[in-house]
Amino acid sequence: MKFLLFALAAMMSFGAGAANTQIFLDVQVSDLAPEQGAKWMRDPQEEVLFPIELARLKGRGCAVLSFDISAEGKAENIEIVESIPKRELGIHGRKMVRRWEWLPVSEAEPMVENKRLVRLDFCMGEESAEQVEQYCKQQTKLDCRL
Repeated sequence: MKFLLFALAAMMSFGAGAANTQIFLDVQVSDLAPEQGAKWMRDPQEEVLFPIELARLKGRGCAVLSFDISAEGKAENIEIVESIPKRELGIHGRKMVRRWEWLPVSEAEPMVENKRLVRLDFCMGEESAEQVEQYCKQQTKLDCRL
């Protein structure tokens, strides 16, 4: 299931010749694990921000992360399964997942540990926020392996 979590338009400078270049950023989060077994969901009110360090590196691509959600709702044992074209995408993705707040899917069920697998797609461009979002949604359909 695909979630558009945050599209950010930012004014960024990428060197002396590119001052005042408008760059549009988008992050798509895809839950790769079956939803039937999900005991936790990410807080839908929480925005997913494109890491500024990654934007400065002009980082775009995808990362697949595997992790556990503890009975307390904290992401633990976060592993980078895939990260292309650069490992930095997975490293930044791991930091993002660690900060997310997880809420129980059902208050009626006991809170137990749950294994998750998510894909993060990082996209950027100069066209428009809508075009970058559309490009990023298309990118989610591509393989995230070398």
